[in-house]
Amino acid sequence: MRRLLTFLFLFPPLFASKTFSLGVKTLELFDEERQHPVLIECWYPTDATQTDSAVEPREDVEKWKEIWVLPEQIRDAAVSDQQERYPLLLLSHGNCGFRAEQSWFAEKMVQKGYIVAGVEHYGNTWEVYDHTYVCRPWERPMDVRFALDFLLEASPFSSRISLDQIGLCGYSLGGMTALLLAGGILSEQDMKDELLNRYSLPEFLLDRFFLSLDREKTFSSFKDERIKSYLLFAPFANIFHPESLSGISAPMRVLYTLGDSVVPPYEHALKLAREVKTAKVDALDFEAGHYVYLNKMTASGREALPECMYEEHSNINQQEIFERIVQEADLFFQTTLFTMP
Repeated sequence: MRRLLTFLFLFPPLFASKTFSLGVKTLELFDEERQHPVLIECWYPTDATQTDSAVEPREDVEKWKEIWVLPEQIRDAAVSDQQERYPLLLLSHGNCGFRAEQSWFAEKMVQKGYIVAGVEHYGNTWEVYDHTYVCRPWERPMDVRFALDFLLEASPFSSRISLDQIGLCGYSLGGMTALLLAGGILSEQDMKDELLNRYSLPEFLLDRFFLSLDREKTFSSFKDERIKSYLLFAPFANIFHPESLSGISAPMRVLYTLGDSVVPPYEHALKLAREVKTAKVDALDFEAGHYVYLNKMTASGREALPECMYEEHSNINQQEIFERIVQEADLFFQTTLFTMP
């Protein structure tokens, strides 16, 4: 608490006197070079109200509402003129996820004056899942870089984004994406160890897997200097060269829960505490599991989705964890993206 009060005294909230509604726009792109669709869900500050919007709802969003509790949002509204430019936060979702799986987080950060862009990793979503995707780990950082190029150069938000205030948030496999963009490089031996330990693959399948890899792309650096700082939630992080992790220079904040059995903290989040010099790593909760970071589920969602996605935190106050995440995120990005006079 003392740390937070000191921060607020020295760095008062930049948008404290302003109130925003939640605007949303979906950008549907296609990367011709990779023959690969890239969808972006953009949430942003707006001064519009629900009564101002006559835009028909998207079919995919209506499907999401059956499963997830989504915030009230105003589609295709104008960006608020209360601020000339806004900092940008990119979101990278988890394995078999989707671009709006943390829309609760987007809503809270928009209220604090950020534009938030959720990048969908085609082929690794709950609607389109390609089992060969695991052989192309580079697709994820390339999705983010392609999306960022468009957002800064050709999107409706190009003139409203502050170019030197760009951060990235990654959950689970999105944490791996963030580490690749921060300068981490995958390790072939650690990848083999992970496949053996997690899936108990026989040796001949492992050999076939590594023969199928595009080695130049798989073991390359995807560092993007435009992204200034990184916030990771339960990151998948145990397949990186230690030397590449120790070379990461961007500020990094890592949050995990001790009840996470999908990405065990000692093998992943705490590895970053040991090997990334710029990383500050903390536990959010002692009992919550891997899926506590996602939107809250509807009653229909609990019937449709695997029990493990909600049962592991059924006795946890998810709202309190959300509030802690937002507090940590705001503190982190205000200290790493904003240069005070």
